[in-house]
Amino acid sequence: MSTSASDPQHLSMSRLLPLTLIGFLAIMTETMPVGMLPQLAVGLEISRALAGQLVAVYALGSLLAIIPIISATRRLNRKHVLLAALVGFVLTNLAASVTHDVLLLFVERFLAGVSAGVSWGLLAGFAVRISPAAQAGRALAIMGIGQPLALAIGTPLVSSAVDVVGWQGMFFSTALLALLTLGWCSWKLPSVPGASKHEQSPMRQVLSDKRILWLLATLLLWVMAHNVLYTYLAPFLESAGRPGYLGALLMLFGIASFIGIGLTTVYVDRWLNALTCTALAVFTLAGLVLFFMASHLVVVFGCIALWGVAFGGAPTLLIKYLSDMAGRQIDFAQAAFATVFNSAIFAGSLVGGAALNIAGAEIEPLLQALLAIATALVWLKMISVMRQ
Repeated sequence: MSTSASDPQHLSMSRLLPLTLIGFLAIMTETMPVGMLPQLAVGLEISRALAGQLVAVYALGSLLAIIPIISATRRLNRKHVLLAALVGFVLTNLAASVTHDVLLLFVERFLAGVSAGVSWGLLAGFAVRISPAAQAGRALAIMGIGQPLALAIGTPLVSSAVDVVGWQGMFFSTALLALLTLGWCSWKLPSVPGASKHEQSPMRQVLSDKRILWLLATLLLWVMAHNVLYTYLAPFLESAGRPGYLGALLMLFGIASFIGIGLTTVYVDRWLNALTCTALAVFTLAGLVLFFMASHLVVVFGCIALWGVAFGGAPTLLIKYLSDMAGRQIDFAQAAFATVFNSAIFAGSLVGGAALNIAGAEIEPLLQALLAIATALVWLKMISVMRQ
């Protein structure tokens, strides 16, 4: 088989699945502290709110690094840059597995976030370039399956296994997964040349597109809305008197997210607007009901499931809009997308932590719902700009 990125007539699963695995690795590495927040807090002798910032600092590394690195490497082979990011995942998780110092762990999480940012800055463009143009949405959805799969398997597995191997053992296991991913991607991913000189476009030109700016605002609010509750799900369940259900609910959320992205994969190329509208409505409803009825276990399980289905396909929906808007400048636009995505994770973790300290964990679902309403309003403005 050729190692170059030709213009395929059919979707190639052997080419797309390594990208899916990279997404899985990035999300699992990011959300690991969520599944072992109590153990991290005890082991490092810090508060749970501070332990939650291990998610935020990971996102900070991504958002600070992605645009400079993607811009600086735009002429390099995309496969080579992606493999370098995977080496970063191996080294940072391995270092975290032998760390006992809080400050050093935060530095390692920041550097792991840099690797994640570079990966997210390349994955969408990679998937589009190695797939037929008419099936770009489906290719992006397949690439994006790694995210809900990590939520369905990775985070609940961390929550269950951390009591057996410890939080450092979980970082070591993730380093091994990153090493396996590096080997598979070296073997299976085709070569994708970097941009030629005439294809280069300054980031400011991409960001001068008002449609993209409104899309990025939609992304910022939606991911913030998700993370204000997801990062602090353990304290919320404790406030609702359900601390023993964290692992089960994380697994339910991940499975529901997987269902959501499955539906998105099937229909994204035909019903993009309808899917996005429905996802936002269900996402908002889940937060509101969870806030008012958190004492009812069945309702909690139902709301977590709806939340997962609604949010599972959200990144793919927004990336599809971005791909349609950006055209050949997808790498630059995706760099901006990933920067905002990680800024939203960072902001959501900070805002959620502040809400936890000021008003208590029970306020998080209401905060999620209010941010979701703001997201819907901004998305409607984006659609209006697109139709002008």
